[in-house]
Amino acid sequence: MAAGTAAPRGNFAVEATTWHDFVLSCQASLAPWELDLEEADTVKWLEQLKVEHRDLDDVIRILIESRHPDLMKIQRLKKRKLRLKDMISRLESELIPDLDA
Repeated sequence: MAAGTAAPRGNFAVEATTWHDFVLSCQASLAPWELDLEEADTVKWLEQLKVEHRDLDDVIRILIESRHPDLMKIQRLKKRKLRLKDMISRLESELIPDLDA
Protein backbone atom coordinates (compact mmCIF):
# COMPACT_ATOMS: atom_id res chain seq x y z
CA MET A 1 0.00 0.00 0.00
CA ALA A 2 1.39 3.34 -0.96
CA ALA A 3 1.72 6.04 1.66
CA GLY A 4 -1.41 8.10 2.05
CA THR A 5 -3.75 5.61 0.41
CA ALA A 6 -6.75 4.28 2.22
CA ALA A 7 -6.57 0.89 3.86
CA PRO A 8 -9.30 -1.68 3.13
CA ARG A 9 -12.66 -0.57 4.39
CA GLY A 10 -15.11 -2.63 6.39
CA ASN A 11 -18.07 -1.09 8.17
CA PHE A 12 -15.95 1.96 8.88
CA ALA A 13 -13.34 4.04 7.10
CA VAL A 14 -9.78 3.99 8.37
CA GLU A 15 -7.02 6.09 6.92
CA ALA A 16 -3.64 4.40 7.40
CA THR A 17 -0.23 4.77 5.84
CA THR A 18 0.69 1.06 5.81
CA TRP A 19 -0.98 -2.32 6.12
CA HIS A 20 0.70 -2.67 9.51
CA ASP A 21 -0.94 0.57 10.68
CA PHE A 22 -4.26 -0.70 9.38
CA VAL A 23 -3.89 -4.02 11.21
CA LEU A 24 -3.05 -2.23 14.44
CA SER A 25 -6.00 0.14 14.07
CA CYS A 26 -8.37 -2.78 13.52
CA GLN A 27 -7.17 -4.81 16.47
CA ALA A 28 -8.86 -2.46 18.90
CA SER A 29 -12.23 -2.46 17.16
CA LEU A 30 -12.73 -5.51 14.96
CA ALA A 31 -11.07 -8.83 14.38
CA PRO A 32 -9.67 -9.02 10.83
CA TRP A 33 -12.10 -11.78 9.83
CA GLU A 34 -15.02 -9.51 10.80
CA LEU A 35 -14.05 -6.95 8.18
CA ASP A 36 -15.75 -6.93 4.81
CA LEU A 37 -12.66 -7.23 2.60
CA GLU A 38 -12.43 -8.16 -1.04
CA GLU A 39 -10.49 -11.36 -1.74
CA ALA A 40 -7.58 -9.45 -3.30
CA ASP A 41 -7.33 -7.24 -0.21
CA THR A 42 -7.42 -10.30 2.04
CA VAL A 43 -4.63 -11.96 0.04
CA LYS A 44 -2.51 -8.79 0.21
CA TRP A 45 -3.13 -8.46 3.94
CA LEU A 46 -2.31 -12.15 4.42
CA GLU A 47 1.03 -11.74 2.66
CA GLN A 48 1.90 -8.73 4.84
CA LEU A 49 1.08 -10.72 7.98
CA LYS A 50 3.24 -13.62 6.79
CA VAL A 51 6.17 -11.28 6.21
CA GLU A 52 5.76 -9.79 9.68
CA HIS A 53 5.52 -13.30 11.17
CA ARG A 54 8.78 -14.35 9.46
CA ASP A 55 10.49 -11.14 10.57
CA LEU A 56 9.41 -11.72 14.17
CA ASP A 57 10.73 -15.27 13.96
CA ASP A 58 14.13 -13.94 12.88
CA VAL A 59 14.19 -11.27 15.59
CA ILE A 60 13.24 -13.77 18.31
CA ARG A 61 15.88 -16.23 17.13
CA ILE A 62 18.57 -13.53 17.13
CA LEU A 63 17.59 -12.29 20.60
CA ILE A 64 17.66 -15.81 22.01
CA GLU A 65 20.99 -16.66 20.37
CA SER A 66 22.54 -13.44 21.67
CA ARG A 67 21.25 -14.20 25.17
CA HIS A 68 19.35 -10.92 25.31
CA PRO A 69 18.80 -9.96 28.97
CA ASP A 70 15.21 -8.71 28.52
CA LEU A 71 13.25 -11.97 28.66
CA MET A 72 9.94 -10.10 28.92
CA LYS A 73 10.59 -8.49 25.55
CA ILE A 74 11.20 -11.91 24.02
CA GLN A 75 7.97 -13.22 25.59
CA ARG A 76 5.99 -10.26 24.21
CA LEU A 77 7.43 -10.88 20.75
CA LYS A 78 6.51 -14.56 20.98
CA LYS A 79 2.95 -13.67 21.95
CA ARG A 80 2.72 -11.23 19.06
CA LYS A 81 4.00 -13.95 16.73
CA LEU A 82 1.31 -16.34 18.01
CA ARG A 83 -1.40 -13.71 17.48
CA LEU A 84 -0.14 -13.20 13.94
CA LYS A 85 -0.21 -16.94 13.33
CA ASP A 86 -3.83 -17.07 14.53
CA MET A 87 -4.75 -14.16 12.27
CA ILE A 88 -3.01 -15.84 9.33
CA SER A 89 -4.87 -19.09 9.95
CA ARG A 90 -8.21 -17.30 10.16
CA LEU A 91 -7.59 -15.33 6.97
CA GLU A 92 -6.44 -18.45 5.12
CA SER A 93 -9.62 -20.25 6.15
CA GLU A 94 -11.63 -17.25 4.93
CA LEU A 95 -10.12 -17.74 1.47
CA ILE A 96 -11.26 -21.37 1.28
CA PRO A 97 -14.69 -21.47 -0.38
CA ASP A 98 -17.53 -23.01 1.60
CA LEU A 99 -18.56 -26.42 0.32
CA ASP A 100 -22.21 -27.32 0.59
CA ALA A 101 -22.63 -30.84 1.93
